[in-house]
Amino acid sequence: MARVAWDDAGIHAFIRVYDTTVTPASTLSTIWNGDGVELLFSSSTSVTGLTSVDTNTLHVLYSPYTTPLAATAKDTATSGTETALATSAYASGSDSTGYWVELNLPWPGTAPLRARRSSSTCSSMPLTA
Repeated sequence: MARVAWDDAGIHAFIRVYDTTVTPASTLSTIWNGDGVELLFSSSTSVTGLTSVDTNTLHVLYSPYTTPLAATAKDTATSGTETALATSAYASGSDSTGYWVELNLPWPGTAPLRARRSSSTCSSMPLTA
């Protein structure tokens, strides 16, 4: 289950994964090689698909672990660089049925026009997996 909302400040997401057999990534540099959540956002419609080139995009990965791993990634199509996400940008937990992560991410670049129009309210779009 996922819920995503946005406002002038950024993107707010809550993702709940039901999985009783979790295989977490073991290191930040291999965060893509385990169970987890991966999100890609852009504050523009002008993108190449390569997060190393598109300064207005955000690629976020999360993997549950004894100490959870969360990172942003810059992808060149042949390689990527992962950078730890500040612990103030997410909260997470797990139980016998799976895991969850809540993210509070600033807009990459500037907020899209739609987000800039309503500074006092938070728009949201429920998503289900």
